[in-house]
Amino acid sequence: MDYPVELRRALDAFGALLDGGDLSAPVEHCGGWRLVDHALGRPTPMDPALAADGVVEVFDTMALRMIAKGAATPPSHAVRLTTTDSGHAWTYGPDEPVAQLSGTAEDLLLLWGRKPRDTESVTWEGDREAGLAVLAGPLVP
Repeated sequence: MDYPVELRRALDAFGALLDGGDLSAPVEHCGGWRLVDHALGRPTPMDPALAADGVVEVFDTMALRMIAKGAATPPSHAVRLTTTDSGHAWTYGPDEPVAQLSGTAEDLLLLWGRKPRDTESVTWEGDREAGLAVLAGPLVP
């Protein structure tokens, strides 16, 4: 499956819904990526590998663009995010992490706009307040 192509189709379908379509109609999904359902208030489980790809996109693409546009400042500390289901881990920011955040790939991805960063479905270790400050961003548009 060509995930970027499928995601584009899902986003186009979502855009059509927002442009006057029937918001109760089913939406085709990109593999297991269920962000459209989450946006519509109908959460369904996400595939851990695709959710992990979404987390990568937050740090490798969106956060860098937000910093480049002047909408966010580069982090002064680092935070480590570790998935409990897909075996992925990322460090965002300079130097050694001041905090670590663990959860499913879906829970970590949904921290950007769908769940509060202090949700009980994720676990913090270390300096939680400093970690929350690193992730405050805004890292995504």
